Amino acid sequence: HIEYYIFRLDELGNKIINELKKKVDEGVEVRLLVDGMGSKSIRSKHIRYIRSLGIKFEMFFPGILPYINIRLNYRNHRKIVVIDGMVGYVGGFNVGDEYINKGTQFDFWRDTHIRIQGEAVNELNKRFILD
Repeated sequence: HIEYYIFRLDELGNKIINELKKKVDEGVEVRLLVDGMGSKSIRSKHIRYIRSLGIKFEMFFPGILPYINIRLNYRNHRKIVVIDGMVGYVGGFNVGDEYINKGTQFDFWRDTHIRIQGEAVNELNKRFILD
């Protein structure tokens, strides 16, 4: 399970999609949930492509129009990754080149994700399922 507020289909995002496709090919069920406002650059054609790879993709409250959303303040700002129900990551990273200092949006970006193992991973899974 992967959940991000911002997921861009730039160099980093495409690398992640390619890795997720490999997991699908190995028989792993892959789910990707992104926020409709934070990931507004993802268009219908991208969604169709991602789904065609076998990735279960959903967008949390997409806007009626790309830049107008009546639920503007009801966003999903979480960043959660759960791998095989055994390892979880949570923190502030989004998926985009600017978050690994390759983009032009920020001069420098520093953020943190933490790795979780054990019972706490179940809580991340529950949160993902509720979203």
